[in-house]
Amino acid sequence: TNFGPDGSGKDYIPQNYSGKFTGLVSMRQALSRSLNIPAIKALYLAGIPQTIALAEKLGITTLTRKNDYGLSLAIGGGEVTLLDEVGAFSVFANDGVRNPAYAIQKITKADGSVIVAHESDARRVIGEETARKIDSILSDNASRTAVFGPRSPLFVPGFTVAAKTGTTQDFKDAWTVGFTRSIAVGVWAGNNDGTLMRPGSDGVFVAAPIWRSFMDTVLAVRPDEPFPAYLPVSSETPMLTGKLNQRLEYFNNKSGKKLSEEKMKKTDPEKISQRLVAGEVHDILFYVNKDNPLGLAGPNRADPMLARWERGVNGALNPEEEKKKDEKK
Repeated sequence: TNFGPDGSGKDYIPQNYSGKFTGLVSMRQALSRSLNIPAIKALYLAGIPQTIALAEKLGITTLTRKNDYGLSLAIGGGEVTLLDEVGAFSVFANDGVRNPAYAIQKITKADGSVIVAHESDARRVIGEETARKIDSILSDNASRTAVFGPRSPLFVPGFTVAAKTGTTQDFKDAWTVGFTRSIAVGVWAGNNDGTLMRPGSDGVFVAAPIWRSFMDTVLAVRPDEPFPAYLPVSSETPMLTGKLNQRLEYFNNKSGKKLSEEKMKKTDPEKISQRLVAGEVHDILFYVNKDNPLGLAGPNRADPMLARWERGVNGALNPEEEKKKDEKK
């Protein structure tokens, strides 16, 4: 997907980590499989200033150059500390409530009297349902299997664990952060002098095994803690419920002709077959105005990204057609 000119004036055309494009995917698949393009689109939909504001509510303290960030912020374009990152993930584990990290619980005198004690500063920063959706996605081993395999270090047999890896450009940093309902753990792997690691030093290969070793030790003395289920999402727009625009159509088995609803009612059910037929498929910007996502559905033709994203969808559905367009240029 071409996102248009960036701060340098050049077109921003990022790639997925694999260098491949996987066609139409749900948000669940995109996040669990660490796909870059959907992450960048999500940042555009949410807005860069709004995303930074939310990150700060989650406890991220390092995104201070607010006018310097672009869409690459979604895939590592801003620095974070490990402590901040783990603290932010703990919000998902805690149903959207943040408890800032602290080092000292209390200080007492020799006689046991308390000199000073930590006072809780817990506050809700995201909705409970939002947190539970993230918990569900990041603990969905089946969804990430297509990229990570069924028994990657992120999968802890017998325990419900959510996890996410990260790898910065040129293998400078490798991350894994994961959590259960009661503990959040993060691992950063890299060289202290800032030099690059070997090619192929992905987060799942370098940081995840360390994270998994720690989790195995901690969870050995703990019970499994399944995440609470989130409430089903309802919407008249199929795209927003993770489904393609599909409908059932009915046909006469003998003639093969499509039946109207009226004719279907008058026809012997044994002589009718049904098929799931795809309607028009568009990118999410066709269905949602990012500046008014809860308003009436419909494309904002003035949005500069609409045509760019539509071309990406058409390229996935009709690759030969897009190839011919490129050849004519």
